[in-house]
Amino acid sequence: MTSESRKVFTFAHAETGHWWPVIAEHEAAARLQLGESWHLSPLAFPPSELSNLAKLVETTRADEIAAHKSMQAANPMGKTKITSAEALAEFTALQKKYEMQKVLRQELERLDIAN
Repeated sequence: MTSESRKVFTFAHAETGHWWPVIAEHEAAARLQLGESWHLSPLAFPPSELSNLAKLVETTRADEIAAHKSMQAANPMGKTKITSAEALAEFTALQKKYEMQKVLRQELERLDIAN
């Protein structure tokens, strides 16, 4: 298997929504690497050529930074004495998005180092 024929597939877990990148020749091979719980999971992003992995890491890092800034802006702590349920729900959703972006970036960096 040459590096030119391999791609980065990023799946979204069907139950948790977490993203996980895998390097493989085709989607079926990528799904086999992940195991049964990922078989029904949709692709989170279009497949990317392995040669574009460094660019994918940079794009994901920029998305992570943007998600962190959004999360910080929505943080209700210290802004008022009373926080509404809506503000707390928005902050929690943005916090989850940031955490998912961070894990995806870390995993893509791990794949980049390994290849």
